Amino acid sequence: TAATEIYTFFLHGALPILDMKAMGIQLLGSVTDMAQVGSTVALKNALYIVHDTKGFEVRNMLLKTFLNKALDYEIALRIFSNCVEVMAKENALAAYVMDGSWILDRVLPSLVKELHVASDTPNEATVAAKCLNNIILSCPEVAKKVLDLGAASALEETNGVGSLVHCHLEKETSHALAIFECH
Repeated sequence: TAATEIYTFFLHGALPILDMKAMGIQLLGSVTDMAQVGSTVALKNALYIVHDTKGFEVRNMLLKTFLNKALDYEIALRIFSNCVEVMAKENALAAYVMDGSWILDRVLPSLVKELHVASDTPNEATVAAKCLNNIILSCPEVAKKVLDLGAASALEETNGVGSLVHCHLEKETSHALAIFECH
């Protein structure tokens, strides 16, 4: 897949390691974006990243970046969002959410935490809300876990931030609140 080729190139490339990682993460963002590469290619790359069985550990690198809020945090969040979006669109997300404790135990709490700091990082909170929307719509049984993490209050607070300063944040959080009202 394109994700494999990019990772392998940068793993064995001649650029300084920080430049390689930054370029690799940027390219992963592109090859998982349906608008840039189409849903077939984006899905293939998303499945590779999420499943991650070939030993390249792309998923672990992205998780580490995402969970530690490292330098390329925003891009790692966008890549994860791209993967979730295309997998949800193609009905391939539910199995990975339910079988992937890394999503339930590590990613969902981080997405909810991102909502709590929406006033500081509204763009990232928008992406986090969009991820939660796609996950809950694809896998409704996860709604209780997300609510137990404090998502309802975070979404209400974040929706207020969105109504004041960020229309896309308001839209995504309104959508999420409507989804949770159904559960």
